[in-house]
Amino acid sequence: MGAEVAHREGEPLVPDTPTNAGERRAEIRRLAKKLRVIERLSAYGETVRVLEDQVTRKDERHFLLDLDVEKGMLAVRTYSNSAAAEEFYSALEGEAGTERDIVLVAVGSMAALRRAYPNYFLDTSVFLDIVRDV
Repeated sequence: MGAEVAHREGEPLVPDTPTNAGERRAEIRRLAKKLRVIERLSAYGETVRVLEDQVTRKDERHFLLDLDVEKGMLAVRTYSNSAAAEEFYSALEGEAGTERDIVLVAVGSMAALRRAYPNYFLDTSVFLDIVRDV
């Protein structure tokens, strides 16, 4: 994708990537399908909306995010006890397949979460538009 974006912006391509546009785009299509990029990034956008709307008690500082890409569902559990959060996280990680992304984060507030994990809050719409175009 880096080479595709560079090509569109008239910049030098990323080293060791296909220089032929057809070959490059075929590789992007193959990988995007295999990795379910569109579904995952769309679901991550939903993660941000859910977290921003999440109402928690002040002592609930541990967020366990369980994203099921296949079903397009996100479950958010909050914990005040780090040991309980880590135990449940370990159990979920053990049973999760390739279509689930499990993340455990601990923060004092949504503002802190935004500072600690800025990539979760980036707008991926432009990137997704390019993937869809390819």
